[in-house]
Amino acid sequence: MSTVAFLNIAMHGRVNPTLPVVAELVRRGHTVTYHTSLAFREEIEAAGATACLYPGAISRSRIRRRRSR
Repeated sequence: MSTVAFLNIAMHGRVNPTLPVVAELVRRGHTVTYHTSLAFREEIEAAGATACLYPGAISRSRIRRRRSR
């Protein structure tokens, strides 16, 4: 099978629509890596892909703290 790499920016409108595609590729036996920020790690791994984090990636809790300032 193939190896597929997804590269995306950390925005729900960009990542979420790709997750069913990721899950289907994994179901069909492909190896999928997904490059994005820590904020989407759980969702990406739940779809069956390996999450590869961009350098300087921050957690959701740190994002929330920054937004609340």
